[in-house]
Amino acid sequence: MVSVSVVCITYNHEKYIEKALESFVTQKTNFPFEIIVHDDASTDGTADIIRRYEKEYPQLIKPIYETENQYHKQNWSSIKKQYGPLIKGKYIALCDGDDYWIDDHKLQKQFDYMEAHPDCSFCGTDGYEDSGRIGATALSFSHMPKDRSILANEENHLGVPEMIRLGSIPTASYFLRAAFMAEIPEIPENCFGGDWFIRIYLASKGYGHCINEPSCVYRTRVNGSVTDQWRQKPAVRVEFIERAVHLMDYMDEYTGYQYHEDFVKEKEIMFYEKAKAEGNSRALRNSHSFQIAKQFGKKEILRYLAASYFPLLYEWQRKIRRCS
Repeated sequence: MVSVSVVCITYNHEKYIEKALESFVTQKTNFPFEIIVHDDASTDGTADIIRRYEKEYPQLIKPIYETENQYHKQNWSSIKKQYGPLIKGKYIALCDGDDYWIDDHKLQKQFDYMEAHPDCSFCGTDGYEDSGRIGATALSFSHMPKDRSILANEENHLGVPEMIRLGSIPTASYFLRAAFMAEIPEIPENCFGGDWFIRIYLASKGYGHCINEPSCVYRTRVNGSVTDQWRQKPAVRVEFIERAVHLMDYMDEYTGYQYHEDFVKEKEIMFYEKAKAEGNSRALRNSHSFQIAKQFGKKEILRYLAASYFPLLYEWQRKIRRCS
């Protein structure tokens, strides 16, 4: 009987998918697992690589080959529709096709923790962020002062307030209870339905736990990815922020307003980020915005000062960062 279902969504990841698949099939476990690979109608050689692995590992690889791209039609709240009939595992491990695992015992460590702690609904790990530039790989988890303070508790237990505030947990490290994903609510179309939503939702069903060991590499700036679009197109960032605010309102209601103050504080940060993305220096020039910037360290304070009082300089710096 399968204990863990690995779910990998991929689109035009010809350069990366082999490394991802290899990191899955080399996992060392004392339990059976399956690998559901969803190719979303790639136009490059991604599907051919998946077929090769399917032939080599027929007991492990369970492929889905789309003929029409589905990304624009789906969000994470529809995972129960997309994968529900296929998932056989008690747990779900996520990893996109452009990311990969670096610990052959990743699944075993997370499985052991979740089995020993039945109240835990979500388990993540540390990981590396790879921007594709030489020397640019760095730990992506708890990299901000705010995140380090959130994770300072002895057991690394993360409830809804912590999940709201936590900036980064590598999606490639996600390990979830399948039963909760089968019950995940449908969210309105104007809400952000990504990994942040999953974390908050699962924390409301129990608690999250993070293993402070790197188990994966999360690629950023991959052509066409969310991080690449954020970097190149401020309008995309503004749209994401607006959808994230709608998500906060939805999840505030969904959790019975138990965490209302936490959602309000997070929305204030969202409005601060939106003002920066829009170049609205007038909206930033106040002590409240400065206090928000302080939460993220010295670099963010400098960005705040530039965006507030030297908007032309700030925009010039943003263009340089987008091109680097």
